[in-house]
Amino acid sequence: MKVSQRVSALPVSPTRRYLGLAKEAEGKGKHVLRLSIGQPDLQPPREYFEALAQIPEGRIPYPNASGLEELRVAQQRYYARHGIDFAPNEIFVTDGAMGAIEFSILATCDPGDVILLIEPFYSNYAMITHLTGVDFRTVTTKAEEDFVIPSEEAFEAQYCDGMKAILLSSPCNPTGRMYRRDELETIVRFAKKHDLIILADEVYREFYFVERPFVSFYEFSEIRPQLVLLDSASKKYAVCGARIGTASTHNKALQQSFAKLCQMRLGVSASEQQAVAALGNVDPRYHEGVREIYRTRRQVMLDAFSKMDGIRYSQPEGAFYSLVKLPVKNAEAFVQWMLTDFDCEGETVLLTPAGGFYSSSEHGQDEIRISYCVDEEELKRALHIVNEGLKAYPDKK
Repeated sequence: MKVSQRVSALPVSPTRRYLGLAKEAEGKGKHVLRLSIGQPDLQPPREYFEALAQIPEGRIPYPNASGLEELRVAQQRYYARHGIDFAPNEIFVTDGAMGAIEFSILATCDPGDVILLIEPFYSNYAMITHLTGVDFRTVTTKAEEDFVIPSEEAFEAQYCDGMKAILLSSPCNPTGRMYRRDELETIVRFAKKHDLIILADEVYREFYFVERPFVSFYEFSEIRPQLVLLDSASKKYAVCGARIGTASTHNKALQQSFAKLCQMRLGVSASEQQAVAALGNVDPRYHEGVREIYRTRRQVMLDAFSKMDGIRYSQPEGAFYSLVKLPVKNAEAFVQWMLTDFDCEGETVLLTPAGGFYSSSEHGQDEIRISYCVDEEELKRALHIVNEGLKAYPDKK
């Protein structure tokens, strides 16, 4: 049987491409330390489990397709603490942030339309544009420039007829860059000039490690009619498997589109929505503690990087990732070799090659993304093994 070309041409996620090789390595007796995916290892707040335990036995009807009222109110309260003013009926519950991204692209673009991405970008952005028949263009940020957003001229150079939206994450997956106000102003001016929707993926808003505060696109009042805020409980509360996200907008036309798309999906798990709604009662100091944990892990990672010869790395300001340029000819081959041919006292490391975070093969071929969602001792050990692997790797630059 021949499957669809749409799915056949879909790229494999770079964060999961080597899970099979990792399992094979484990089957041969190696212990594989995983720095490949952004899955927090922290315990979710107790409110989540308490809410699940309180769900009564009985009928389980379809939920409101756009989201349970208690969850939308909880998200409204959360946003209000950050100076963001959405009414509950302007917040739409989706199956994770990916559901919110998919709905946003479907609501703003027809097949053949164009979205602008800031690269390197979260690899699933390219996958979802492919599935929806939407093209994308990119504005490139560079490691040697600390992934700073370039001038407006770089955006104008990529503008074309049929461009409808800009999609980006801040803090950024995969670079860890937390964009400054003047960088966001560049994007806002460009979007206003060309009447583009900004799809702002702010799922990592609680994870920042520098003195300056996080700046949301919502702070630019002039862009609010053209703004969709994308969010998720996954990272924020370490409940990735709950698959609860939101898309929020003041734009009435987009609200009507989101409502139709939610009706098509028949809503998201009612029990998970109830449990995530309870997270609205979590003490805001919870995130202060989480930030401190990741700040410490970040420093452990940077200390380890400073002892590695020949690498170049980003100093992540937010999220929990760093892009690292390696002294190897091909990072993908190095990632495979670490699983198939190398171990350090019976252990090796699963990493993510960074080529999938770029649109062109000319970028990212010698880079990896490291996720520091593991405890300090495991992180130290894993990065020591990576360093030993780099010393032993035969195909260096």
